[in-house]
Amino acid sequence: MLKHEIFLPNDHIIKPDALNEHVYFISYGTVSVYLPNGKEAFHLEDGHHFGEVHVVLHGTFGDQFHASVMAVEITEVFYLDKRDFWYVVATHPEIADSLEKSALTKLVAYKDLMSESADNLEVDASDILTELRKGHILDRGRKRN
Repeated sequence: MLKHEIFLPNDHIIKPDALNEHVYFISYGTVSVYLPNGKEAFHLEDGHHFGEVHVVLHGTFGDQFHASVMAVEITEVFYLDKRDFWYVVATHPEIADSLEKSALTKLVAYKDLMSESADNLEVDASDILTELRKGHILDRGRKRN
């Protein structure tokens, strides 16, 4: 049921334009989520999950969500395929509610990122340096156990 895989840096976990049939749970490591235009959207770390948007919302809004996911560092994930995921959800309805809310939230955020990305095609390097100096781009790291 629950499967396990380790990815090395730059390994694709979900390839661009690939049909995702899994819900992933990050045990340790960091992944980067990319928009269809190739721009990096955000990172997910230990304890986060991804892939639920397409699995939970498939056939409604999930088909509009075509992000790809790549390992940033050595990353261990556990995952459920779609059939096993729905079995778990059927036996634990509270999980279904939580993941449906998470999927809808991520879908709205994804659509916002896509519209921002289309509006901001030009990026000035001086703006990035200014934001880095202010500490707005990089958050303070946290220690892993």
